Amino acid sequence: MKRLLMLIFVLVLALSACNQAAGESDESNTEENSVSEQESEDTSEESTDEEASENDESEEASEESSTEESDDSEQESGDSSEESTDEEASEEASDETDESNIEENEDTSSENATEENQEEDTATIEKQQAYESLTDADTVAMAIQDEFVSDISVTASELLNGSFEPTGPGPSTVEEVSQLVLTPEDYNTFPGMTEQQRVYRVSPAKANAVALMIVDSAANEVVVTGTQSFSTYEELRQIGAIYNIDQLFETYYGDPTFNETAARVVFSQ
Repeated sequence: MKRLLMLIFVLVLALSACNQAAGESDESNTEENSVSEQESEDTSEESTDEEASENDESEEASEESSTEESDDSEQESGDSSEESTDEEASEEASDETDESNIEENEDTSSENATEENQEEDTATIEKQQAYESLTDADTVAMAIQDEFVSDISVTASELLNGSFEPTGPGPSTVEEVSQLVLTPEDYNTFPGMTEQQRVYRVSPAKANAVALMIVDSAANEVVVTGTQSFSTYEELRQIGAIYNIDQLFETYYGDPTFNETAARVVFSQ
């Protein structure tokens, strides 16, 4: 019985000890939970503070970045504006240069055109003066440029070479010539001739006939012809070579050969 009571007592003590230990354990767990919750709250607060701080820093950084970007944008805008202004100034300067060049070219062209016109006017005047100053000797010098007259008269090439061959019968000979002499004849000698037809006998003669040069002012012609009798003016025209004076002048004006030939065609003294 005592053992039973002792056993029960021991069991009671054991149960009491167990309950006490369980209570302490619960308290310990409660305290630990409380501490854990407190730490969690502190951590949460710290995290919130850190997040808030980070958000503040992020906002400040964003504002600074925006400010910097705005400043950069304004700077770029200013640079762009300056570049645009420089380009506009360059374009204006280029336009002014182009206009200046165009004006200079126009002035130069105008001056060149004026000089050319003046030269043309001068040349035209000189040519007209040369035509108006033509003598009958000049007209004859132009007419004998044509080799067709070689059977009647000494030609320009023979006159410049200084010799010719007569065309009459007999042995072939070579004669010297330095000048072609024109001797005026009375127009009344030839029926049908008037004061407007000036007739010249030419020497040296190339054939067994009298070589004649007739300058016809009325018809503006020169007739290279020859005769052994007193033929009429119409007969002399028919057997001779007829040249228009204007056409001769257009062909030989300014030709050095003509100028040399004209210097050797002279009137008799």
